[in-house]
Amino acid sequence: MNLKQIGYFLKQALKNMARNKVMSFSTILTVAISLLIVGSFVVFIVNAGMFIENQSDKTQLSVFVDTTYTQEQAKAVETKLTEIDGVDTLLYKSKDEALKEMIDKQGGESGLQAILGEENPMPHTFIITGTDNTKLEGISTVAKTIEGVYKVDYAKDLADRLTSIVNAVRVGGMVAVGILFLIAVFLISTTIKLALYAKRKEIQVMKYVGSSNSFIRGPFLASGMLLGFLGAFLSSVILFVTYKFLMDWAKNVEFLNLSFQSSQIAMIIAGLLLSGILVGAVGSFISLRKYLEV
Repeated sequence: MNLKQIGYFLKQALKNMARNKVMSFSTILTVAISLLIVGSFVVFIVNAGMFIENQSDKTQLSVFVDTTYTQEQAKAVETKLTEIDGVDTLLYKSKDEALKEMIDKQGGESGLQAILGEENPMPHTFIITGTDNTKLEGISTVAKTIEGVYKVDYAKDLADRLTSIVNAVRVGGMVAVGILFLIAVFLISTTIKLALYAKRKEIQVMKYVGSSNSFIRGPFLASGMLLGFLGAFLSSVILFVTYKFLMDWAKNVEFLNLSFQSSQIAMIIAGLLLSGILVGAVGSFISLRKYLEV
């Protein structure tokens, strides 16, 4: 195939699209929506994965001591905690310090003090830093067996829950994307069928004068691939602009920590464009195979 033939195919493809403006627009829009959802899921999974990794890498866990324990009893628990393999440092927070933090968060002590009276319901707390994140599981398991410890909390619990959510979203997204891809293929196939029907007499003449099947198929295949590409390009622009806006907004929300490297953006956009072309090619192939026998 030479450049002259490619130019001819593209020219005819544009003419076919112009003859079926409404159908072509609907096809481009459907492909764009389908691939926009695909790209959104990819962006979500990438950022969720990074967030989970960051949380899992935090080598800290909190150990809460029974609220009835005195400071002397809490110190005995501290001694046992320091003996656990993998513990790097241990920070003690007394009941009074924990209560003061809670009061400060509530904006004052008047109302809260009236409810609590002289009682302090807050536990003694130990913040443990591990030598590395792989030790946290073992530290947590041993700490829970120490008498006086009623709760151990660390980032892995959150990371595990987030992982479950991400997996559920991934499965649901794959189902939704599959359905939308089928719809996109159907619309592209229908658009090509209309173009084939409109040029059926011209195709017959081309067959009679000896034109090859590949030469006849070229413009229609180019139409489908061009429709898919335009839909993918539209989805890429929308995704990039939207994500850029969210990144700027999320700068003020520290825990979100949205991050996206240029190489990742380039790979996702390239993937969307290739997917659009592939969807267009599949839709065209289906129509050509079934309706080009004249």
